[in-house]
Amino acid sequence: MKKVIVLILIVLFMVPIFSNDIVPLDELTRGVSAVIDTSYVAAAQFFAVDQSSIDSIVIRVPSGKILPDAIIVQEGDLGDYLQYFPQSASNFTNNTYGALNETVRKQLMQSDWKKGVAIVTGASAVVFQKDQNVFSLLTNALSGIFPRVGLVTDFFVEGTGFSVPLRIKGTFIVTGDSDGALKIQTISLTINDKKYDIE
Repeated sequence: MKKVIVLILIVLFMVPIFSNDIVPLDELTRGVSAVIDTSYVAAAQFFAVDQSSIDSIVIRVPSGKILPDAIIVQEGDLGDYLQYFPQSASNFTNNTYGALNETVRKQLMQSDWKKGVAIVTGASAVVFQKDQNVFSLLTNALSGIFPRVGLVTDFFVEGTGFSVPLRIKGTFIVTGDSDGALKIQTISLTINDKKYDIE
């Protein structure tokens, strides 16, 4: 975990510290959506045949380990991601992004990101349950049962959709809903040093 914290600090030093200006509610919502959608894309990339296919997202796996301990995002433009999730592909055997392709494609289409609106930089620590492994995660994903995976994030979001850049820190749980679709639940959230209550 110490290595992950150091990694997050290194990434965050690449971007400036932003002001405490009052941020409109719609921009706060857009910023959180950008972080959540980035997490969706990263989750799909973990199951991808080629985990380096999206240049702005790196899935970090410690030496000697199989599961990742961090997701690093460098200037990830939300408007670029939809192209990686084709409508025709539907299963792991014929689709780069496997079981998550359709879920993530629908999420990105619903958000309708345009290029330059939201650009994300930062890192997220990934916390798996003790009994989880790649085989169990893949088996669950293919069967529509998504196990609980924790994300501790620290991201900067900027772009034409924001009057001021946002620093978004939060804790999220990736799991599945009753229909088997991927779901990301917000546990805690701090934006530009202001903590927000989660209902």
